[in-house]
Amino acid sequence: GATQYVQIVNEGYQVFDKTTGASVLGPVSISTIWSGFGGVCQSAGDGDPVVLYDQLANRWVVSQFAGSGTPTDECIAISTTSDATGSYNRYGFHLGSNFFDYPKIAVWPDAYYMAMDVYNSAGTVRMGPQPFAFDRSAMLSGASATFITTGVTGGSTEDLYMPSDLDGSTLPPAGAPNSFIEWPGSGVYKVYHFHVDFSVPSNSTFSLFASPAAAGFTELCATKRACVPEPNGSSLDAIGDRFMFRVAYRNFGDHEAVVTNYTVSSGGVAGVRWVQVNPSTEEIAG
Repeated sequence: GATQYVQIVNEGYQVFDKTTGASVLGPVSISTIWSGFGGVCQSAGDGDPVVLYDQLANRWVVSQFAGSGTPTDECIAISTTSDATGSYNRYGFHLGSNFFDYPKIAVWPDAYYMAMDVYNSAGTVRMGPQPFAFDRSAMLSGASATFITTGVTGGSTEDLYMPSDLDGSTLPPAGAPNSFIEWPGSGVYKVYHFHVDFSVPSNSTFSLFASPAAAGFTELCATKRACVPEPNGSSLDAIGDRFMFRVAYRNFGDHEAVVTNYTVSSGGVAGVRWVQVNPSTEEIAG
């Protein structure tokens, strides 16, 4: 942020002075943000948190999923000022009865966008990825807010995608959709455009824009959950079947670009592959 740095992990967060590095809050439980709010956001926060700085509004965005046994809700709080230690506009969005996993949120001028990996209510059968858009304007003002989703897309075999998160102060072209980029397990980087209309939600669309080819790679930990050895003898999960957070967007004036990365097997060890996509022309580098 402008004057602070916020670190968030499962269950806890801490706020530091950006200049001195001194802690000005915490570490404290994420659930303290929803203290007195009621519902599962207060009583059953499950983690998978995200913190972002909305530099267009100079506000902090804090989220985690929640639910009684199954994470069915997304809890999103927007700071009322640029101070992450102050008050928040708090929201609890009930997404449905399924298991909504791996929430990743992004800042965009017309909405806060999110991608989820959806399972059945027991968490045993994968249904596929699902896009969401939350009414950013209403949430910044503390008004009642809604969300728009086009439902699970592609089905259980579709790879995870992630929304573009705005960097810098230059806005995307007026009315530009948010570009969701899909991990290239299919051999291509699928680029989806999410147009939302909060006035007439039925006008909202989530459509495939382009599918530029991905260079060949070997997925790390493709056959088991964890394969990266630690000195203590245990292994870490490479999470090699999806992009690493974030998909960072920037408008350079003469072109737009989104940049992200993912873990691959490189000579038998974990390597980082980065990719840059122009979301308007589908040009790719990486």
